[in-house]
Amino acid sequence: MKLSIIIVNYNTSGDLHACLASLENYESPDIEIIVIDNASKDDSVRMVRQNHPGVVLHPLRKNLGFSKANNLGSEQASGEFLVFLNPDTELCEPIFEKLLHVLAAHQDVGIIGPRLVFEDGTLQMSTGAFPGIWSELRMRRLSRKFDKQDKRLLRRLESRFNFTQEVDWVTGACMMLKKELFESIGRFDETIFMFFEDVDLCRRVHNAGLKILYFPEAKLIHKRGSSYAQRNAEIDKIYRQSQLTYYSKHNAFCSNLALKWYLKYIKRFNVKNES
Repeated sequence: MKLSIIIVNYNTSGDLHACLASLENYESPDIEIIVIDNASKDDSVRMVRQNHPGVVLHPLRKNLGFSKANNLGSEQASGEFLVFLNPDTELCEPIFEKLLHVLAAHQDVGIIGPRLVFEDGTLQMSTGAFPGIWSELRMRRLSRKFDKQDKRLLRRLESRFNFTQEVDWVTGACMMLKKELFESIGRFDETIFMFFEDVDLCRRVHNAGLKILYFPEAKLIHKRGSSYAQRNAEIDKIYRQSQLTYYSKHNAFCSNLALKWYLKYIKRFNVKNES
């Protein structure tokens, strides 16, 4: 088996169905699809069994988190290469052959990711600098402009991300790497339930002397965040815990201290605005 596509699902039956249908449109005997269902409460498991019998399905009895579920998927995988793919993605072209060709041809590349677009075809941010307090502030400002659909900014970003380039990280919504590398690097950090697990993996691959490559000639639709579309206090708490875990692993003392101050400031600012 050449390629194993691993999808971790949690309560996204409709998106998962569309994702699997798009994968099956470009089906290949060298590709297997593995779905790890994180104890969904919707009809995800029944839907996969009924509509996608060729998919290898592993339903879990409890939600183990994104990192651990992906690691379980990798244990089931027989492919030489792994793709970690979100269920809220859809193929609009056969991208995996392109990614495989580049990754197999460049021994100095550890992880490769495609260009992500929204459903209307506009660019979606899918890469960035390794998190630090200054990069966090820059990304926060950029995200606000991006969410406001700043047309000048979007045009600038389109031109900036139109060519293949080495980056710090690519999003776990779709990333490809060799299974041998994934296992040797320590897989996803299971202390990170969700968020930052992809950046952490890219950081460890980078530290091992390998490149992270953004490859926009392969394009993928990403609806983004369907399983936690309604942000709530619990999701925000998980995000901050993962952020602190990443900082404690990879950043210096001063950066950690600055992050804690920054988070306290955000909390006070939000409380003040709500009162």
